Amino acid sequence: MGKVMATVPIRDTSHKHYLPSKFYPLNIFPRHISGSGSVVSMSIVPLLYECMLRTPFMNLEDVMLTGLCATTQMGLQLTDNPLFMAKKPSVNPDYVCFYKKSAFVHGLTSTEIDDMWLRISDDHNCDTFYFSIVQSMSAFSNMIRGIFRLIIKEI
Repeated sequence: MGKVMATVPIRDTSHKHYLPSKFYPLNIFPRHISGSGSVVSMSIVPLLYECMLRTPFMNLEDVMLTGLCATTQMGLQLTDNPLFMAKKPSVNPDYVCFYKKSAFVHGLTSTEIDDMWLRISDDHNCDTFYFSIVQSMSAFSNMIRGIFRLIIKEI
C-alpha cells in the first residue's frame, strides 16, 4: 500500500532517475509503489527478498521491488492510498491540513519537515469546507498536469 505509480523510464543521462535501456529495455514500467513510503505485510517480505535475488538489477528499487517483483512476478495487488502523497500539493502547498491528514508527503526539505511538524502539532480543524475545496482543486490541477505531460510526450 502506498502511492501507486504508472511511469516510464527516463532515458536522459543528466536526470537523477536515469535508467539505461540495458537495465530495462521496455518503454513503460509495471505499476509500482513510490519508494518514498509504503506499507508491506511482513508475511510477504521473505518472498519479496527471494524475488529480488533472482531479478536482474535495476537502479530504481521501488520499480524493481513493487513493480517487477510484487506485481509482475508475484501477482500481488497494489493498493493506492491517497494518504501517501508523492509530492507537495500543487494548490496551497503550505496548507497545514494536507500534511496533518497525510501518512506521507515526499519532496520536503528537512527545514520544511521541521516547520510542518511544529505546525501540525497545533490544534487545527481540518474537517472544513475550505480544506475539501483546496484538496479538490489540488487533485484537479494534478490531473490536468498529468494530461498535458501525456500529450507532450506523444508529440
